[in-house]
Amino acid sequence: MNKEEDIPSIEDVREEIRKIDDVIIQMIADRVNLAEKVLKAKKMDNLEINDEKQNEIVLKRVEESAVKNGLDVDIVREIFVKLIEMNIKKQYELLNKINQIK
Repeated sequence: MNKEEDIPSIEDVREEIRKIDDVIIQMIADRVNLAEKVLKAKKMDNLEINDEKQNEIVLKRVEESAVKNGLDVDIVREIFVKLIEMNIKKQYELLNKINQIK
């Protein structure tokens, strides 16, 4: 068997990456779409939208996961800071809609 036959083309690899990117985007959307449930739970428990303690719990958890997976902890932390910001922004948008209806 020729070694070159085992090497995928760049197009094949890029297609695999594109598929993974699509999954990542869908998962981000799913995460942000949980903002409404999170907002309702926070209102019920009388919590602030930006829960710094919970943010740090999430960041610590993903940092540990990054280490286990051999990923750059600082970059993973940056990604999750952005994800948290997206969720907080969505919660404020939902809160503003609720307040406009009242």
